[in-house]
Amino acid sequence: PGIDGLDFELACLAVSALGGCERCVRAHEQAIRERGGKKEQVHEAVRIASVLAAATAAMRAAAAAAASAA
Repeated sequence: PGIDGLDFELACLAVSALGGCERCVRAHEQAIRERGGKKEQVHEAVRIASVLAAATAAMRAAAAAAASAA
């Protein structure tokens, strides 16, 4: 059980992209393509991860600003 192999590779790709590991990104992208994944899925996984990372950074910055203003 667990998650589907393609979904697992998409999640690994997203984490690798955020971590900035080009070698890992390439390896996971290849694994995705070997499992029948499409170029659009690769782009969407990285886009979603980037949006989540940006939202997290914005929320942390807002919390830090609020704490320093108090």
